Amino acid sequence: MELVPIDDALPPLHSFTDLNIKGDTLLIMDRKATDRLFVAYDIHNRKYVGSFGNYGNGPGEMANLGASYLGPGGILYATNDNHMKVQGVRIDKALQDSAYKAFDKVRLDTSEGLLLFLTPTYLNDTTVVCTLYKSAGNGFETHVGRFNPTTGTACVLDTLSGKNVGKSLIATDVPRNLVVAVSSTHDRVRIFDLDGNLKKTIYGPDFNEEHKKGVYYFGQPVIAGERIIANYHGKEIEEVAFGCDLIVMDLDGRYVKTLRNDSPISGMAYHKGTNRLYVCTYGDPQFGYIQLDD
Repeated sequence: MELVPIDDALPPLHSFTDLNIKGDTLLIMDRKATDRLFVAYDIHNRKYVGSFGNYGNGPGEMANLGASYLGPGGILYATNDNHMKVQGVRIDKALQDSAYKAFDKVRLDTSEGLLLFLTPTYLNDTTVVCTLYKSAGNGFETHVGRFNPTTGTACVLDTLSGKNVGKSLIATDVPRNLVVAVSSTHDRVRIFDLDGNLKKTIYGPDFNEEHKKGVYYFGQPVIAGERIIANYHGKEIEEVAFGCDLIVMDLDGRYVKTLRNDSPISGMAYHKGTNRLYVCTYGDPQFGYIQLDD
């Protein structure tokens, strides 16, 4: 696997960033930044566009960000876990005005046990499909869920419970009515539709019903054209809980091949126009892309 670096075109950034792509712009969310939290990179012109999202806990500022997703009108939304709310940033205006203030979209309704959500995908003004973290007994469970960005409420879509749940992250393809859920605690991939109906379960060679303590399996998945790509570790956590391997499957979950990088991969985003997978690594280069096969 050849990773083409783009570090020279970017300002210094921390590890474990979150990646989104809006059109032909790569958006990097730097959770650990203490000035600007987002960086924009022009994919076609291969250049840094600017930074935005003022750090802080004051009005219009953002801090302790969790998940981010793109909405209509060029707005990037992110969860502010300090204040349990979703904030929005109009990307074009924020890049033009360093004093631009984020606006509050909605406060999270925690009355039904919602703790937070990850890997969200916007469907419409009342539906964001996501990995939903909900309280359960003395801990929490993760599910394929639906968050309402208008009311702040959330509900579980899948019908899984107990030890069968595991800790999952998802990738969503709206036109294909497809949700792919990979588990960090079990060697397993599940495929759902957008209503949370389980269509298929794929078990890896190390699957066991019981969670192996300290072992991390899958990280973030993406749907890249006709392929599902998921980061895979499959062993005990040492320095970081991310793997160097990318498991490539077709849309039915059948194994295609494994791509291997020299450093653990902590974030991914797919750019359809160039058929590239942009990644963030825990190593050198820190940011780059993989030119995928057709």
